[in-house]
Amino acid sequence: MKKTINKIIYYSSTVLISVMMLNSAVMAFVDNKASSESFQALGFPGYMSYALAIATFLGLIAIWTRVSKILKELAYVGFLITFLLAIYAHLTTNIGSFVPAIFAIVLLAISYIYDKKVFAK
Repeated sequence: MKKTINKIIYYSSTVLISVMMLNSAVMAFVDNKASSESFQALGFPGYMSYALAIATFLGLIAIWTRVSKILKELAYVGFLITFLLAIYAHLTTNIGSFVPAIFAIVLLAISYIYDKKVFAK
């Protein structure tokens, strides 16, 4: 029973964080002008929206496929850094809310912790 609950928690948090990340990554390609302007308003170069979108896709692939433990760990760290930079950017520019980034960090932490429980060897 506990294994089932751990899997439900892991997959729920990982799906939610994936949806959040995919939404922002897809927007970088679908509406690049708006995405670039948002990045620039937050103090980042506009071209970073493409780079971050590609890194997001690769990170999600690393987490979901679990082909390499090192790549999966790097993906989690990369997402954490992304969310911390988002919080900082929103706080320093007073543009938008930093709450989604905090929510994303919580989901990321839950996904990471339960990844260790579900896939422990």
